[in-house]
Amino acid sequence: MSKTMADGSVTVLKCDGEETTYKLWHTPIVLAKPFSDDFIAQLKDDVNKYVIPRAQKNSVDVWRLPDLPDTMIAVRDKKLEIANRIFREDCEMPLPPLRIAKGYFRHIFPGSPYRITPHHHGSTLGAGIFYIDVNNDNPGYLCMLDPRGGVNYNNQFSPFKRIKIEEGLMVISPGYVVHYVEPTDYDKPVYDAERLMIVSNIHRIYEDFLQELDKHEEYVTSMGSLEL
Repeated sequence: MSKTMADGSVTVLKCDGEETTYKLWHTPIVLAKPFSDDFIAQLKDDVNKYVIPRAQKNSVDVWRLPDLPDTMIAVRDKKLEIANRIFREDCEMPLPPLRIAKGYFRHIFPGSPYRITPHHHGSTLGAGIFYIDVNNDNPGYLCMLDPRGGVNYNNQFSPFKRIKIEEGLMVISPGYVVHYVEPTDYDKPVYDAERLMIVSNIHRIYEDFLQELDKHEEYVTSMGSLEL
């Protein structure tokens, strides 16, 4: 298999020997715990003191607030670092540097009317979630739905995968993946556990993308060519 992306060669599948198996079109879901317990404790204090009072509305982009504490900047930068590295590994088209956009808090607590129902993040390249405060007794699983259409779920695949939520967990996924949070109690069902997270969309800047296409014009043309 030729797989040297965005540098002049085109992905071509070949049989190497008598039999070759390729696992194609996989979806990268990154789970990371990049920060210490002391860092999380400081982040909780910083968020409650400096950030949350000014970012209660969906229309507020947290990352545009002035004087963000160092802990918040570290979370933002780590999301971006992981996304740039992981998405680029399987990108066959030129990919410019990514950027973080539309950071917002989700705060769920006993009696909260908020429900995280199945959704995706539109046309974004990726989504990043960081769990700041979690009731570990029964937080409710984060569920990722299989994005492939026409898959036989009855006897071959599960239609979703569960992720155990815990403090300090960072989840990075492509924006097209539909996800939701299970209730903490299916008998009622309710979302009856404390959970504070910061969610970010991950984008490319369109003008930067056009510049990348221009730099790799010959390669981009070859991607749509019959001449392999």
